[in-house]
Amino acid sequence: MNGNFTDLVDERFFVDSIRVRAWGERRPVLGDGVEFIRNGIAGPASPYALVAMGRCRLSGNPVQWKFLPVGWQVRSARYEFTLRAEKLPVTCEELLNVIDSLMLPGSRHEVEALEFTADTSLEMQHCRRDLFTPARTVYEVGDRNGKSMLCVGSPRSAWQLRLYNKTDSILRCHLTLRKLRLSNARDVGYFCTVDLSRFATWLEIAAPMTALLRLNTQGAGWRLQTCAEILDRSTRGFVRMARVDHGVRNLWLRPSAMESRLRHMQRNFIW
Repeated sequence: MNGNFTDLVDERFFVDSIRVRAWGERRPVLGDGVEFIRNGIAGPASPYALVAMGRCRLSGNPVQWKFLPVGWQVRSARYEFTLRAEKLPVTCEELLNVIDSLMLPGSRHEVEALEFTADTSLEMQHCRRDLFTPARTVYEVGDRNGKSMLCVGSPRSAWQLRLYNKTDSILRCHLTLRKLRLSNARDVGYFCTVDLSRFATWLEIAAPMTALLRLNTQGAGWRLQTCAEILDRSTRGFVRMARVDHGVRNLWLRPSAMESRLRHMQRNFIW
């Protein structure tokens, strides 16, 4: 995806990319905030005809803007901007500076999609094991190099969570929010107050040996090895098995390291 920010690992959430739609008139000459690179043609699936690439002068982050030529029938916004974190995390002031450099005064904009990112030093195996989510779609994809990505939610849903190893020591967590329609870019800062358990939460059994012994008293002694293997693979699967198959409901769950780390990073969100 985008750049590595080692000083933010285990410390802060940041905005990795943001997509904005705008209504109004485009500046005939770019403002000082954006450096033009090249023009192009949008893909066949895009509602826009033309695309241009540039770079934010303040941060060096890449900027892409799509638009329809004057005179074309407009079904939605005539302009769409995408700002990505490559050199530095995307900030509110940077976004507003880019919009001001591309659009004339009096235009209005809406934040349509956001991608929040957190880089942690935790292991993928533990994050996969302790994941609890209300999402119906949970799947994992891999490549030829043996690297895998855990996806929670579908690519077309209003939100999607993705986890993968950015490097050997960094586990990257992406939370993508779509169909937002925020009329004020500064409202993105309220992300630090969002309840992340609406999307996913990470819980672990506080006393795993005690939980296994309780299953033993419920007649599962001959399957304790299998139960232990399930516990090692999926906390959620173990809890479901204990409740449904053995009637053990009051297992003591507590926030795992991933949950505590993400909460800390969310409180220190950069925007």
